Amino acid sequence: AMSTSTQWQGSFSKGNLCKGSRGIVVEGIVKETRVHSVFISGASKNPADQADALPTRYIVVVIHPLRRTFDRMFDKNNDEVDYQWNEGRVGSKNYHEPKIISADALVTRLGGAGAKEPMPSELLEPERRKHLHPHQQNVFEFWVDDSLPGSKELCAGNEIRLTTMRDSIFVDQFRVLNAKASDELTGGWTDNLLQHQDQENKYVNLEHESEVVDDEWSD
Repeated sequence: AMSTSTQWQGSFSKGNLCKGSRGIVVEGIVKETRVHSVFISGASKNPADQADALPTRYIVVVIHPLRRTFDRMFDKNNDEVDYQWNEGRVGSKNYHEPKIISADALVTRLGGAGAKEPMPSELLEPERRKHLHPHQQNVFEFWVDDSLPGSKELCAGNEIRLTTMRDSIFVDQFRVLNAKASDELTGGWTDNLLQHQDQENKYVNLEHESEVVDDEWSD
């Protein structure tokens, strides 16, 4: 697979690169993936800056076609809406109506005011950005931290829903919507793994509980 890289001066951080709204939900089909590395010179030694640093190794997902994009949504308790659940609530009073973002508006959201492409130009050299909207209609790319569970299994043909860190190409979480049942463990939001572990722990705990119950009977 092709790989690309960014040479970066200074602080490669969320504060620098993830600004604006609370983020975007992107749904579409993965057309291709590649590995991307960021090489940083002159990074800050300040612990607060280091804590805010973005990862430096990514699995890039190129999305085409883009099905729809909308603002991340939060309920009145400030919890993020479960988008899968929300789909089944269309027409009900619990339904959260997505604020759809057009492809052209997405360019500005991801690239900043006056952007020609949907990412800050410092992240990729010009010829590497020629595959993106508007040069190629409806083609966008997003960068997935390669330490996120399931990131290395992402591949062409995956139908994906991802959320971004604020208005940026950096992915906060993703879910493969057409994952085969066997892949569900890896393809999920990162918390899917924890849910699976919880299930296993519950199973183990049940065994312990039955022992406790036996002790009570023996009194």
